[in-house]
Amino acid sequence: MKHLTPNLFVEDIDDSISFYRELGFEVIGTFPEQGAYHWVMMSCGNVTLMLQTSSSFEAEMRETGQSLQEPFLLYIEMQDLERFFYSIHNKVTVLKGISENADGTPEFTIRDTNGYVITFAAGE
Repeated sequence: MKHLTPNLFVEDIDDSISFYRELGFEVIGTFPEQGAYHWVMMSCGNVTLMLQTSSSFEAEMRETGQSLQEPFLLYIEMQDLERFFYSIHNKVTVLKGISENADGTPEFTIRDTNGYVITFAAGE
């Protein structure tokens, strides 16, 4: 595994971007690339976080059975995603098997023993 990136659900993404910019963060990725953002990735030094509008994630959350009232989603980039998935898929609760996200990155989602949702994504 490479690193952990929290995905925080927000109501007003522009307000949230402004808040984190005041803390020294800069936008390093957005979806969509232009227009009203549904998702942004921000970083400051070695710290990275994602902000995503609650409304953009509701359909996927319903698909996995997770509630938006849950505190957050852990997002972990890693190498050998498929090998890892097949080594654990019979030992965990899989909410969503390997599929591509909006930007084409392969990922899968599980629930931990405390009810938290963890998404593992292919990374370099």
